[in-house]
Amino acid sequence: MAVLRQLSPLLVLVPIAGLFALGFIVALRSGLAGLSRGQDLRVLALNFTSVVLRVAGYLAGLFVVQRMIGAPLELGW
Repeated sequence: MAVLRQLSPLLVLVPIAGLFALGFIVALRSGLAGLSRGQDLRVLALNFTSVVLRVAGYLAGLFVVQRMIGAPLELGW
């Protein structure tokens, strides 16, 4: 039982991290035919920036909601 209790956060975080990484890769490659032109690199940089800003906004919103309901400001269990 102690082993399952230690593995339970991993059983939750690994699928979430995998889906997040897959979505990140799909978002980065969105609108690109290849990386042969300078314009493609700019689109890749723009996609990267938008994904990072979007995730930062989601985390900020999560912290605001946690603060509003009185939960402590933390990401862990």
